[in-house]
Amino acid sequence: MKTPTPSRRRFLQALAAVTAAPWARAALPGLGLAAAAAAARAQAPSEETPVEVGPWLEILKQRYGQRLSPEQLQAIQENLGWTARTGKTLRAAALTNADEPDVVFRALPPEAAR
Repeated sequence: MKTPTPSRRRFLQALAAVTAAPWARAALPGLGLAAAAAAARAQAPSEETPVEVGPWLEILKQRYGQRLSPEQLQAIQENLGWTARTGKTLRAAALTNADEPDVVFRALPPEAAR
């Protein structure tokens, strides 16, 4: 499969997806952690868990382990893995100083805005 070339638009879409993911779960209470993990397993091929996930998961287990079920811990581990892989993808996007945002801001004088 051919990897798409990095672009500003793809970078901003990925950034928006990473930013919106926690809010989407809060807005859709029917999708719990287990449902989200099941959906992630169904869509994504099995990928290795990044190394960073281990320490993050241990911190969560120490702080909240008594309140989390094994299914919830598994869902959290998969979510952290997705977050780490997405971050690695975003860091791999080579941007130069000439790359500009996809949206251009233009300020209008107060009389033109009415």
